[in-house]
Amino acid sequence: MGISRFRAEHADRYARIASGEDLSPGDKMFIYWSHMQMLTYGESYFQLFQLGLMPDSHWMGYSNWIDGYVKQRDFEDFWRSDNTSFSEDYREWINQKLGK
Repeated sequence: MGISRFRAEHADRYARIASGEDLSPGDKMFIYWSHMQMLTYGESYFQLFQLGLMPDSHWMGYSNWIDGYVKQRDFEDFWRSDNTSFSEDYREWINQKLGK
């Protein structure tokens, strides 16, 4: 719920970023930390599923959602620079989502 609330509170900034406008240094940092937040959250889901602690139906919803998320602006730059912050099995899964 915290992530949903954060995204709602910053909807104007997300809309500006999605518009394709030039980004301020603050916008670029916002994108970086947004990606970090989402991927950290996602790794928890990934690990819970790997341990058999999450139903397939919940996992499939997240897995389908991440397919679109990795296409967001500057995601690949973020992933290239900071993917080692995550576990090897999660990195492999995200790389598959990116088609690598």
